[in-house]
Parts: sequence; structure tokens; C-alpha cells
Amino acid sequence: MYYVPDQPGTNRVSLNRYVNAGLTDHADGMSPVANYTLEEVLGYPWTQASLPGLTSLSEGFDSSTGDYALMFPSENLPGYSASSLGVYGYPRFGNSSEVLLSLSAAE
Repeated sequence: MYYVPDQPGTNRVSLNRYVNAGLTDHADGMSPVANYTLEEVLGYPWTQASLPGLTSLSEGFDSSTGDYALMFPSENLPGYSASSLGVYGYPRFGNSSEVLLSLSAAE
């Protein structure tokens, strides 16, 4: 849903994926969610919108089901209330699977 660096750096923090005890739901964030344990590091989003195009990452929560969902910018899922994770990344457009490339020029 967002492009974030895969390595730590200045003004970036670890975005983690947590899983519940039943292994049926995931939640994303910088610190553990109650009754969830760390599963993996997803990447290292920025702590500030310091670069052009960065957007706040949002996590939705459905209190009736207890389900968490990382949400696209301006996405509105029925039953979910969205809140900012307090970190920033580049939004993907649609559900594209392209990978950003790093290019450099040489003689």
C-alpha cells in the first residue's frame, strides 16, 4: 500500500507487523498491540513528511470484529475507524506490484 525504505536511516523508524495469538489477524505499528506479538519488520517509514509526495500511513480498526487493516490514503472501509500511525511513506497507486528502481548515470 505504501513504499517505504527497507533499511533504517535518519528520520525513519521500524514499522512492524504483529500477529494475534490465534494467528488469524495482523496489526501494523511501531509498538506492540495488546495480545499481539512481533512477527516481522515491514520497513522503515519516515517520521516526518519531509520529502515531496510522502503520505501518512493509516491503520483501520473494526471494533465489532477486532480486525486491523492498513489502509490506502483516503480509503474508507465500512465498520473501520482509521487513525494515523504517525509515520510516512509513498502511496502506491491502485494495487500495483511495480518496484521502485534506483538509477544512476555513468560514462
